[in-house]
Amino acid sequence: MMVLVVEDDPKLGPLLVRGLATHDIESDLADTAEVALAMAGQRHYSAALVDQMLPGIDGLQLCRRLRRGGLRAPVVIMSARGDLADQIAPAGANGYLVKPFSFDQLLASLRALPERSRRAPGYVDPTVVRCAAGPFEYAGRRRPLRDLIPWLRRLPRAKDRLSALEATPRSILPHE
Repeated sequence: MMVLVVEDDPKLGPLLVRGLATHDIESDLADTAEVALAMAGQRHYSAALVDQMLPGIDGLQLCRRLRRGGLRAPVVIMSARGDLADQIAPAGANGYLVKPFSFDQLLASLRALPERSRRAPGYVDPTVVRCAAGPFEYAGRRRPLRDLIPWLRRLPRAKDRLSALEATPRSILPHE
């Protein structure tokens, strides 16, 4: 699992990243919405944890922009305000945590997200690559075919995967 953590608090952000790492969850930290938008455009994330009270663009606005930008990963809003329940769904968020929260609550939310997302309308499985002669689609985002090669090289059996794609154009191969 790869999580985008968007938190401007200089103590809480790194604490979340370290805590996730102790549970074998990789994460990237963005301290502003602008940085988060750039990161989301460069990398595939399984989930996003977004602070509501960010400087400039707030967490709900960020969530809307991430969705418009093609992010399909589940988003959890973190907020000290407990009155956001009616606002998160229209913004495209999948849930929220009220600060302060225990790390166990955070982990439980992250673990529940994939199952809830699979049941959501329009769900795109982020572990499937759709490839044709032109652009390929990965996690619901279209990319040039040349971007597929570095992704495949990270796989344990990259040569086998490339051969499979060449042998069966327009195929769907699972991410391993």
